[in-house]
Amino acid sequence: MRMNRWMKLVKKQPKKTSDLSDNGMTGNRNRSAACLLAAFAAVMVLGACSSSDQNSGPVTPAGLDGNEMFGQGDMEWVLENIAVFRTRTDLISTDREAAGYLDDLREQVTILVFMGSWNVDAQIHVPALFATMKEVENNRITLRIIGLNRRLEDRDGLASRYDVTASPTFVVLQGNIEIGRIIEAPSSNPAADIMTILRTGLGG
Repeated sequence: MRMNRWMKLVKKQPKKTSDLSDNGMTGNRNRSAACLLAAFAAVMVLGACSSSDQNSGPVTPAGLDGNEMFGQGDMEWVLENIAVFRTRTDLISTDREAAGYLDDLREQVTILVFMGSWNVDAQIHVPALFATMKEVENNRITLRIIGLNRRLEDRDGLASRYDVTASPTFVVLQGNIEIGRIIEAPSSNPAADIMTILRTGLGG
């Protein structure tokens, strides 16, 4: 008799049993959606970190405003997109001593080149660096080009952070530490001066 009463009780409450199941499924769906949102947010944060400079936040990719470069790019981008730099780079001889030194370098080094593509000094001295760097195959060296406007500002605030007051300015970093810079005109050519900076700053 007790078994029959229990069975009748179950039969009287089919809706309640179903409701509990639906609520459980809804809760599971909500938890799954929350997990997916959290995972998506984590991916976005990691992506933002990987596309940013170590200290500068998000990076503006290189582009052209008329004929003037803005944002951050590499040597290949400049040579592909700005004819005067490509033409002059092809006309300049490689500094073989500097290229050999940079090829053999075992330290992690970043060279930041702040330049206004509109600026005559940049059009002379940056291709002189490119002519040598084209012959260097060393993935320990990162060469980054930061485009400046005519107020010597860039879109990511790096010129202000590194106190850039002239175009071009070559800033040499080991890690996050500046070990030297070339302002406007090198003493010989940019690659040779950078070699001297590295020899002095790295102790050899």
